[in-house]
Amino acid sequence: MSEDLVGSFLVVVDEALDDSDSIVTSVRMPAKLRDALSTAVDLGFVASVNETLVDAARERLEVFAQQLAIERIYSKDPTARPSLAERAKASAALDGDPIADHPDLIERAAHEMADDDGDPSPGEVRAYATALSRSSVG
Repeated sequence: MSEDLVGSFLVVVDEALDDSDSIVTSVRMPAKLRDALSTAVDLGFVASVNETLVDAARERLEVFAQQLAIERIYSKDPTARPSLAERAKASAALDGDPIADHPDLIERAAHEMADDDGDPSPGEVRAYATALSRSSVG
C-alpha cells in the first residue's frame, strides 16, 4: 500500500467524519435488516434508519483509519507490535479473565501454540493457558 494513498485516505476520512453536508443516495440492504432497523426506530432505540446507517459507516471508517495508523507505526518500528502473549495478557485483563493472574501460563501457552499452530488468536492462547492451569492443579 502506497504511503501517498494511505495519507490521502486518512485525510478524506478525517474530512468525512466532520462533514455535515449530505447528499441523497440509494443504498441496497437486506429487507430483514431494514425491517429490524425500522423496528428499532419504532422502539426509540435510534432516531432513523438513515442516521443509523450513516453512524455505522462513520464508525467503520474510523476503524479503518485506526488500523492504518497502527500499521504505519508498526512498519516504522516493528518492535512496537505487541507479541501474541502480550495481546493475550491484555485481553485477559480487560475481560476480567482469571487467567490474567497467571502471566507465566499465558507466556507458555503463546510460545507452545506459536510453535504448533502457526497463527493462534489471543483468545485461543487464553483458553490453552486456562487448560494448563487446570492440569497443573489436578
